[in-house]
Parts: sequence; C-alpha cells; structure tokens
Amino acid sequence: MASGVRTPNLPNAALLEVLGHYDAGGGKMALGRANLSALIDALRGIISTDPTGVASLRTDLNALSAEVDGKPAIADVQRISDQLAAAIQDLQDQILDADTAIDGKAGIADVQALTSQLGAAVEDLQKQILAVGRDATSGLATKAASRDVQAINTTAVETAAALQKQILAAVARLEIVEGGKVGRDDLVTLSQAVSAQRLAYLRRAGRPGDDPSAFVFCATLAELGRAPDLPPLPAALVAVSDNGAVIRMTGAGIVAARWGYALEPGRVLGLRAVLQRRSNVADPAGNGVRFGVAWLDQAGGLVQTKPFDVVKDLLRLGPSDGRVEIATTVARGPGKSVLLRAPYGARFAVPFVEAFGTDGLPDIEVLDGEDASRAVLLPPVSQDLVARLDGIEAQDLPERIGAVESAVQNPASLTFATVADARAAMIGAGVSTLSMRGAVTPGDARGASYRRVSQAVAAAGPAGASFQSADGAWWLRVDGSVRDADLSTDATNFTLALSGAEARHYRGKLGEVAASPFDFASRVVAGDWAPAISAAAAAAASAFRRLTLDGVFVTRSEVVLPGNLHLTGKSYLLGRATAPQACMVRITGGNLHGDGSIEANAGYSTLYDQAYLVVGDQIQYLRMKGLNAVGAQVAFCLGTRDKPAAILSESNVAFGHSYGCPGVMRIISVEGYLSIVDPIFSADSLGGNAAWDALPKFALDVIGARVAVRGGHVESTAGLNGILIKGEPLLAPHQGLVWPQIDVDGTVSESAMPLVRMHNPRGLSGPNNTNRRGSISIKGIGGAHSQDQAPYIQADADFAGDIFYAADNRVWVGVSGYNRARPNIQVDNPDAQIFVERDAFSQEQGFQHWMAGTKGGTVRFGLCQIARAFGLAGQGFTAGQRSTLLFKTPDGTTGVYQRFLDCYDPATGRFTIPRGGLNDVAILVRLAVLPRTGVAVAALTGRLYLFEDTTPVDEIGVVNGYGTLMYRRGSLPAGRVLTAQFQPDANCVGHDIATTCALTVEASK
Repeated sequence: MASGVRTPNLPNAALLEVLGHYDAGGGKMALGRANLSALIDALRGIISTDPTGVASLRTDLNALSAEVDGKPAIADVQRISDQLAAAIQDLQDQILDADTAIDGKAGIADVQALTSQLGAAVEDLQKQILAVGRDATSGLATKAASRDVQAINTTAVETAAALQKQILAAVARLEIVEGGKVGRDDLVTLSQAVSAQRLAYLRRAGRPGDDPSAFVFCATLAELGRAPDLPPLPAALVAVSDNGAVIRMTGAGIVAARWGYALEPGRVLGLRAVLQRRSNVADPAGNGVRFGVAWLDQAGGLVQTKPFDVVKDLLRLGPSDGRVEIATTVARGPGKSVLLRAPYGARFAVPFVEAFGTDGLPDIEVLDGEDASRAVLLPPVSQDLVARLDGIEAQDLPERIGAVESAVQNPASLTFATVADARAAMIGAGVSTLSMRGAVTPGDARGASYRRVSQAVAAAGPAGASFQSADGAWWLRVDGSVRDADLSTDATNFTLALSGAEARHYRGKLGEVAASPFDFASRVVAGDWAPAISAAAAAAASAFRRLTLDGVFVTRSEVVLPGNLHLTGKSYLLGRATAPQACMVRITGGNLHGDGSIEANAGYSTLYDQAYLVVGDQIQYLRMKGLNAVGAQVAFCLGTRDKPAAILSESNVAFGHSYGCPGVMRIISVEGYLSIVDPIFSADSLGGNAAWDALPKFALDVIGARVAVRGGHVESTAGLNGILIKGEPLLAPHQGLVWPQIDVDGTVSESAMPLVRMHNPRGLSGPNNTNRRGSISIKGIGGAHSQDQAPYIQADADFAGDIFYAADNRVWVGVSGYNRARPNIQVDNPDAQIFVERDAFSQEQGFQHWMAGTKGGTVRFGLCQIARAFGLAGQGFTAGQRSTLLFKTPDGTTGVYQRFLDCYDPATGRFTIPRGGLNDVAILVRLAVLPRTGVAVAALTGRLYLFEDTTPVDEIGVVNGYGTLMYRRGSLPAGRVLTAQFQPDANCVGHDIATTCALTVEASK
C-alpha cells in the first residue's frame, strides 16, 4: 500500500470499520468508510454470483459472523466437551499405567495418599464439568462473545493438565516404595471407584440408600455439629427393599443429613421422612423410632438453648404398620403453614432419624427437605378422621341409599295419622305394612302396626283388629313387633338391613350392623346361650363386623370366640355346667380386641378347669382388658399340654382382672413368645368356701414357655398356700425337656408366698433341651414381702437354667425391723448359674445381704474380696521347718464372706476353690512376728510360702519380722487347695505372732 493510508506503529485493536473505494459513477472512484456489515453484505453478493471462486472464504465468514453477532461457534462448544471427556479417560489410563509400572509393589501408605489425591482431583474435575456446562449454557443464552467460550475451553484444558500432573507425581512416588506391598487388585478397585465418582453428582438427593455419602451415622446429636467431616454411611447399612435402596439400622443410632437446610427469612422449609419397620421388637414402648430436627447456628454448631425438636416418636411401630411417612414444615418465624418454629439463633435445620434398641430393623427410605414457601400445605389428617371415614365407607352407603330411594319410590310400609286416614286411603299393592300414630287421634298410643292379609285371615282375627282400605285391601293389627315364629329362623345375613328373620327387620331400620346372640336365638337349647353366642361370633368374624354382647347369659357348654373379632357391650356369662369341661370361653385366634367387657363367672365350681382358654396357633394380638373372670380355678390359660407346640407366634397379651380365682394365668408352649403388658393379677380365693380356699394359688404359671411381664401388679392375698410365679418344664416331642424362660421387669409384687419357684411337680424325665436353657430374670420390681417360711426364689435340683436378680429391685419385707433368715435364693442344682448384682438384697430391706442369702448353685459376680481369715496367736513354729498358717477366725460379717465361709477350714488352714472355679484370683498373706524384750527386730527372719495343693507356687522372705506375699492367678479350677506356710529361722522361734496376720482372697466369677 505504497499510495494507501498508513497507520501508526501501534498494537492492533478490534476491527471497527473498513476503508476502501467505491464506484462514484461516470467511471470515477471515491474513497470512503463503511461498517463491517456493509463488507459482509458485499461479500455475500460475491458469493451469490460466484460461489466457486470464493469458497475458501466461507470458514472465515462464519467465524467473522459469529464474532459480529456475539454467538459462540458450535464447534468451540463441541471441542470443550471432547477435551473434558478426553481428560476423564486419561485419568483412568494413568491409573492403569501406574498399576502396570509398579507391578503390585506400592506401599499401603502411598496408595492411601494416591487415593486421597485422586479423590481431590476427581472432585475438581466434577466441579469443572458442572462449571463448563453451566457457563456454556449461560453463554449461549446471553450471546457471550467467542472469546468467553475460548476462556472456558482454556480452563477445562488446564484442569485436565493439572489432574494429569497430580497422577504422574503420585505414580512416581509409588515406583520407589520398598516394603508394605499392595496388589494389582487394589489399584483396579481404585480405578473403579474413580470411574464411579464421575457420575456421583447425578445421584438422587433425599434417599439415603441411593446416596449414602450425603448422610452420616452418629451415636449422639452432639456429633451433628461436625457432620460434614463425618464419614459416609457404612455400606453394611445399605439394603434393598420393595421400595428400592434403603438404610436398614441394626442397632441404636442416628442417621442425619450431612448438610443442613438453610432457614432463610420469610421462607418455609418442608422436611419429610419415610420409614418402615422390618421386624417386631421385644420392647415396643422403649425400642421406638424418632423423627426430629436438629438446629444449627451460623457457625454450624448445635444451638445451645434448644439443640433439637422431636417431630414424632413412633413408640409402637411394627411391621404391620407398613410404609409410614412423616412430614412437617419449619421456618424462622411463625406462619399459617409453619408447624415447627426454629429456636432463636438457628440458621440451619438438619432432619434426622434416631433408632432405639437393638432390634426392630427400621428402614429409612427417604430423609429429605425442600423449599415449601409457595406450596399449599394442609394440616395433617388425624387418625381419628381416617378411622371415621373408614367406618363410613364400611357401612355400604351407596347400596343403603339405593335401598332407601327405592323404598321411598316404592314404599313397603306407610305411616298414617289415624286408622280412619288409612281406611280412606288408596294404598298401592307393593305396601305390606302400615304404621299408625294413633287409632282415633294422632299419638293416642292405640295406633299399633298392621300387615296386609287376606279377607279370611282378617275375619279370623280378634274383633276390631282389622280394617279395609279404600282400595279393597285388608289389614290386620300386629300385637307384637316380633312374633315367636320369627325366632324360628337364624338371621343368616345379619350384615344387610331388612334381611334374614323378620326380627332383623326392626333392627335394620335403626341401622344395626353388629351381630348379636339374639340373631341366633333358635340355637338356645335348655337355656344354654353358648351355641347362640358362638354362632354370632363366627358370623361377625367372617363378615368383619362387631359382636355385641349385652346382658346376662347362662351357659352350659363352651363359648367359642374366633380370631379377628371386635367385641362390644357389657355382658355376664353365668357358668352352669353339669359335667366337667375345659373352660367357659374358648378363644381360637388372635387379633381379638374389644371396647366392652365379658365377665365369666364359673360359680366356684371345679367342673371348669379355667374360665378362658386360648388354643389358636397364631395369637399375635390379644388386647382384651375387658375379659374378666370370677370363681374359676384358673382365670386365663394359653395353650394345652397335649399340643405344646400349638402357639407359634410372638404375641402381646392383655387380660382384665380376676376375683376369687386361685390361679390367674397359665401359659403352656414351647414355640411361642408372649409379652404380658400391664397385668393386674391377684391370686385369691375370695368368695369361696374352705375347700376352695385350700386350692393352691399362683399368679403366673409358665410351663415351657418364653414369657416377658412388663409393668403391672402381681399379688396374692391368700397367705402362704402357693407361689406367686411358677415355672415348670414341658416334655415336647423331638425337643426333650424344655424349661421356661421368665423375664419380669418393672412389676409391683405383693404377697406372703415365695416370689418364684422353678420345679418339676409332674416328675417329667428326659434330656434337657440345650438350645432352650431355663431362666428367671427379675429386674426393676418393687412392692412388699411378708414371710420367712420359705426361700424368696427357689429352684429344685433338676432345674437346668440361670437366675438373674438385679440391683434395681426394691422389695421390702413388710414388718418394720424384721430380717429374713431363710435364703433369698436357693438353688438345689449345683450347676445352675446365679447372677446377683451387688446390693440386690440388703438388710435395710429385710433380706440377707447380697450373696449371704444365696444358697446352692454356682454364683456369678464381679471382682471383690470373697474371703478373709486372721489370728495366729498361740501357734508354734520350729526353726527350719515349714508349717501351715492356721488363721483361726474366718470373717463372716458381709454377704459375700458368708457365701464363701465354708471354703476356708481354720483347723487345717486350707482354702478350697468352690464349684465352678474362680477368675482373677488374688491371694494376700500377711505375717508379723513381734520380738520379745531385748531382741532386735532385724534378727527376726524366715520364709513365707504359698502352695497350690502340694506344689509351692510363690515365696517371699520375712525380714525384720514382717512378710507379705501377694499371689495372682487368672483362674483356678474347682477343688484346688491353697495353703500358706511359714518357715522361721532359728532366731525367729519363740517370739509372739501378731494378731494383725491375715489371709485374704479376692476373685470374680
């Protein structure tokens, strides 16, 4: 451009316009400026006229057009995607190369370092992927310049390069490691883990089973203040249910969100949890599940004034409840849709689920939060409303309304003010009955009811009892609303109104839907209502309706109540049997509950073995506080001896009270586990004669079963004739002799008879079932005891099992200042194990202290001093000869000393290890020789020895007249004999032995 326009020697900036010649007309050219769009238009014209000549300009034009329009080129975005994908692939290749290079020679510590670096690198790469995707999308939407796209591209490439450098540095360190080898499989696993992390950001939030890393497990709420630093949920907690992946808790603990949800001013946060119990629990009230919210301050720590709020405690959640969803709304301030207001200072909310106990297996399917500010939140639907709606739906309203509409359109019955009005009316042929409000005037109480009859029937009726309506029909007065003939047929379909016997017609008009014995009055024979009650119960259970028992019923045979039955009403059954029978009421299934009550009065007759007998194999739920018994030998019995394996289920049972029943409850089973909740058991003979009073008493008789008694009151007012809780073995086919397992917790007891006795009164013989060792566990009981004629707890010689008595029991002897002399626990089988916690029995409560009152069996106890003997005055010694130290006075001042008092013989100085052996044995022998006047202490010397049987196991010198020997053994077997011996030197003979010399034994078992 020698003749053109020159620019200064300055850096080039962005091109703004073009300078050139254009045709001015008349064959002349003129110099002028134009913007870039004019140039583009000119070039487009050239292309349209000669596309082949300027085809090479197309690429430049596209790029120039992209820059002018401010839109990133598609190729640039595609290139970014390709480079990111290549960086991820290169990451995996580098790991595999490292595996091949070191050939399984890397150290454990270096692999851990590599794992940490790769994890950080992958996290950075994920952030870049998200940033690039977001920025590219934003750039396309806001027409970012191509230079922005180029910047994104550069960032991604630099990230990939940095990632490669980190991997190469880690691999270089691995190559020089010596010792501490790891295998090829470790690096393959690492590669797979890194590959899995590529899609970690796509996991669904709010489901702990799908993304355990977004949640934490901790033991206390205090740990939630550092939740982001806690490890992910253990893989062992992840399970697959019918609703997908869940977290299945196998013990007590807390599962919570790793990060809290922000509580923004004016916003409402919705929190939700979905739970499901997978197994029953032994303690439904204690081993519950809690859904709550923890509050964090602006620094991420728990709010000190109020760390958490409980949304709901599910105390009796069971598998039958199915999938349970709990939801709430929280906010920093009050509002119409806010159910839970955060405390002052709370800035974050952390939803958590806490499980109590070691059983139950609660599944956590959902633990989520979301912004619910704009959602329309309705208050939770109450369970009462749901129950009422279910009840309304169960009434078959559409069918009943249809019947009513049909009756209105085609009535079967009409009502008139007077008989004269009916006589003057034209009555349709479909009407069969008439009701009158009066005969002469409305309401004169002489109207009665009339039914359509033939003229002959009307003529045969009483005078004045019939009339003819205007249409010519004859009507005969019905003297009673229910005729005797109506009772000749059962109400076979009592659930439908206006069906069955005519007696149902009148109750049907009142909406009666429950079954009643009166529906089956034809079953009553010789005054025995038992068949009618049984038929009504069977019909009610099969149609899922109530059974209403109201009134007094005489029964001469058994009443049978099936499972799945709902009882209402208040009834009295008067037993009038004339021949022996097993029971008054036989229950054949579970899920039996009631709102009313049944009082079975056996009339103090020995013809009835028990008032109620449960014989079904599945009795998961018997909640009948209204089942009461009077004057029966045994009030309630579950199971029979001829079918010991009939009861198969784990069951919760609850019955009512008893009066005048020597035996309250008997349970016979080898397969079932029964939990008795809050019993009110009183074994007495009130109301009976002398023969009735002579019957043996018991509150609970457990035969071969596993029974847990929780709370309640167990007592006897019948003196000494009986045992409050009895346990007997059961001889079952293919199982041998099965002893019961009885667990009493939190129950109040009051009686003069022994608390527990495990015995075999029937003399059953057979091998003991080693898989079902018998046991008695007494924990947390209280009350009073008022006798000293038998052991408080007793087990006979053939009892094969364990006895546990806890320190938290607080039973007092009922006479002030009175102490029992009989044993607290007596076990005649020396192999039976006895666990008595320290201070479980105390003299302040009127019992012998601790193990002083424990006789027989093999005791188990913690580390303590079990024996002590002292006093060697008068014993002579010969110089150079060993003599056994004879400590003359064994100590029996405490309970534990009295238990092991027989182990030491002061006549021989021998301490014999008791039955069952001892653990953590420590023996201390202390000897002191007092010098006579004029003799130096230093001159008194000798040797002190300890023997196991005849073998010396330890010795120590006596110096200056003193010697102390301490000997320890981890365990010593039963029958091993320990003796302490002293061999004085010549200068030590003839001096006095101090009274402070002693032998002490410390041990545990």
